[in-house]
Amino acid sequence: MLIQLGIHNLALIDEVVIEFSGGMNVLTGETGAGKSIVVDAVNLVLGERADRDLIANGTTKAVVEAVFDISENLAVQSALAEIEITHEEGMLSVSRELMSTGRNICRVNGVIVPLQTLRRISDQLLDIHGQHEH
Repeated sequence: MLIQLGIHNLALIDEVVIEFSGGMNVLTGETGAGKSIVVDAVNLVLGERADRDLIANGTTKAVVEAVFDISENLAVQSALAEIEITHEEGMLSVSRELMSTGRNICRVNGVIVPLQTLRRISDQLLDIHGQHEH
């Protein structure tokens, strides 16, 4: 379960931390309120393709950080054990930095990992369903 999402210098968002509660969470708001940017941030931290145009103007990097409760997610715990990354008290921290130079740094519990590793772990973390997806 996604517990917290931190977004820094992504598109129009300078800095925001969003906390999620158990059950269903819904993002609502008027057109242009930034809902799509939040969804883009979640996709980035899960390893989706990065668009450098998302880095806020006048900055050199964007950072997205997410904290997940994996205490009941045995698939993620197993994937972490395979790559020898520990988790404490069933918590998992994932972050991704996009730099204007083209670099892309992914971290899982503070350990730098390749994008493919991030994707393998994140496949077991969260599903995003858009408005017109079936």
